[in-house]
Amino acid sequence: MPLDLTRLQVFSVVAAAGSVSRGATLLRMQQSTVSRSIAALEEEFGAPLFERRARGVSLTEKGQRLLEASAPHLSALERSISEAFTTPAGPGILPLGASEVIATALLPEVHTQLFASDPQTSPYVLVAPSDVLVERVRGGGLDFALVMHARRAPGIGIRSLLPLRHFLVIGAAWADDRRILARFIGSREVEDPGNRQFPTLDRLRSSIPEATITASCNSLSAHKAMVLAGQGVSVLPEFLVRAELRTGTLVAVWPEPMAFPMLCLSRTGTVWTRRARRYLEIVEERLQLPEDAGSQSD
Repeated sequence: MPLDLTRLQVFSVVAAAGSVSRGATLLRMQQSTVSRSIAALEEEFGAPLFERRARGVSLTEKGQRLLEASAPHLSALERSISEAFTTPAGPGILPLGASEVIATALLPEVHTQLFASDPQTSPYVLVAPSDVLVERVRGGGLDFALVMHARRAPGIGIRSLLPLRHFLVIGAAWADDRRILARFIGSREVEDPGNRQFPTLDRLRSSIPEATITASCNSLSAHKAMVLAGQGVSVLPEFLVRAELRTGTLVAVWPEPMAFPMLCLSRTGTVWTRRARRYLEIVEERLQLPEDAGSQSD
């Protein structure tokens, strides 16, 4: 049976996203187009590949087998795309993934340093939720991915990079407003609906018992905008809010920072290339922030 790699790619993204609508958003396609593609693939294989549920889709047994069998073909497609943009004398493509906040707030600085020291490397960055990045790394399409959190998954190694300073922040205009302090903006529950561990929220409740999650979003840049608009409090990495803490636009609810590592996802047994090693070295150099970086937030 000839393989339609476009349909398989649509199928793999929807499988990772757990939702046809979310998969369509990631693929930048109409939901109806994605649905037709999946329907055509199910007709081609003669069996349902997904079980439709009230809150998304999950793979059937045959769908899981197809996902595992198609991964090498999707990996070959990614490599072909990379090779199409690479010439013997030209830049070397480095395919990697990153969560939205890392791509927005950290990678521009990383790339500036990278281009100065290794102009022959050309980063090819997929920005997506961590569950999608896990599948693309596992399928071989990405060398590695940088995320703030991720669930354990077969075939995926998780390496903790340097601990990142985080602050629970609130807009300065609402710093003494108990109603706003009680509005916690969450994130992990979006990508991991089964998550029930919220240690920062538990700590906040020790002083504000009525504190609760009032909004959830897996974009930390959106969190920052919501906090600046007075919609609640959020735990954000210092590199994202350093300027606002210094100018006093945002203030830390607690003066002492919390430390959470950035995570690097890679396939188990990955042999790291020189370009990938150098990229991660620069990432860790950029994460070594001055000790007094958050002093203006006290």
